[in-house]
Amino acid sequence: MRFGVGIMGEFAASAFAQYVRGIEDLGYDYVWIADERFWRDPYVAMTVCALNTRKVVIGTAVTNPYTRFPAVTAAAMATVDEVADGRTVLGIAAGGSNHRMLGIKRERPALAVREAVNVFRRLVAGEKFSFNGTLVKVYDAKLDFTPVRPRIPVYIAARGPSMLELAGEIADGVIIGGFSSEEGIKYALDHVRRGAAKAGRSLDNIDVVSWLYTSVSDDDPASAKKAVSQLVIVSIINSRPILGEMGLELPEELRAALDKNDWKQDHEYISKYLSLLPEDLINKFSVSGTVDNCALTIRRIAELGVNQLAILPFATKEHTKQDIVNIFKTKVVPKAFPDLQTC
Repeated sequence: MRFGVGIMGEFAASAFAQYVRGIEDLGYDYVWIADERFWRDPYVAMTVCALNTRKVVIGTAVTNPYTRFPAVTAAAMATVDEVADGRTVLGIAAGGSNHRMLGIKRERPALAVREAVNVFRRLVAGEKFSFNGTLVKVYDAKLDFTPVRPRIPVYIAARGPSMLELAGEIADGVIIGGFSSEEGIKYALDHVRRGAAKAGRSLDNIDVVSWLYTSVSDDDPASAKKAVSQLVIVSIINSRPILGEMGLELPEELRAALDKNDWKQDHEYISKYLSLLPEDLINKFSVSGTVDNCALTIRRIAELGVNQLAILPFATKEHTKQDIVNIFKTKVVPKAFPDLQTC
């Protein structure tokens, strides 16, 4: 089992450097850096991470083919890979509702990601080529430098069936977005297997990452639940078309409230629904609460066939994000996996 930490763009460079050094010292294997509209630039952050660590693998979590043209992404990733001595992976997905803030249409997401991955891989491999895709087009394209590796692993982040199956078909890894229940993980892995079968592959050929909204507190477990609840609401809204396939139903009051409003990813909109969110749903979309409860959750996830647990930490009144990262690795992981060798 491997462990990763997701980081948004909230840290200034000096604080970020200290944070990632601490993550590596705790024995984490991956650092996943967000590519979110108006946050700090992920490739600058990845470079800072590369220069301040020796072992961790550094990935985007995640970029997309709309705000980042894939040929430019290839050049950026190959550059960071050079700085990191080959310690990078590309995490990519279709993005979300944030695109409308930028005036960008999110057209045919599975096809956009498929075409972007094609162009990305060929450029990193050193090819000169033209590609006249439906959504992505390049002509006589070739990087003007030689990457240190001819292949940077590609991880596709997904919740919906089409993207999960695309990951199974073409990706080196899949990042399962925000499911922590047995039903959610099994649903996702089933679709990854279907996609893998299309390409004559199996789940054994794919690195499976579970992306987990995480907050831990033995003293105040309710505060840990509250800390993750806004992202849980976002996950539920984004997952509504597939909840039935996962065997989940929303409480009637929450379902009715969501039906009355157009989806907006902003604090005021999301906050209206927090009081309607039952604890059992929080548990199905997060790793939160006491050390014992969190350990039980990740143990169950690992037993379903996941290779990496990547946490996105959420602070509580008593614990910073850095505290959560520490508690997870030094208390939750040993409780869940007592036989696991850690540094």
